[in-house]
Amino acid sequence: MLWDGALPLAVWGMPRAVLWLFPGDRWPIEVLGVGLPIFAFLWRFLAGFAVVRTLPSGPLVRAARIMLLFFGIFLLLIIDTAMILRLVMPPGAFLERGDLIAFAVLYGVYVVAMALATWPGPRASSARTLSES
Repeated sequence: MLWDGALPLAVWGMPRAVLWLFPGDRWPIEVLGVGLPIFAFLWRFLAGFAVVRTLPSGPLVRAARIMLLFFGIFLLLIIDTAMILRLVMPPGAFLERGDLIAFAVLYGVYVVAMALATWPGPRASSARTLSES
């Protein structure tokens, strides 16, 4: 889908464009650093919720999927916010080794949460083959 690539590109590019349009002003980036990740969070959650609703699962599994979806996208909100606000922080902010490891862990947990939330489950043909054995 087009939006799968466009939204992350917008979250990455829009703050840089605002910084270019308002050089030396911190407030536009600070406002964008709060508003844009929240907008992206809601957009991603609604899109993910639509996907989770179509997956074959019972009510408890569906609830667990929605919680994983929320948790994973919330981690991405934290990463997006930090990366946007980094533009108005002193040079080298979030570039220490520990910071990079923390962001890598956050992103890894996000990927696992999304994979589990949207995993379609075993294929019917695989299940049938196993039950026939």
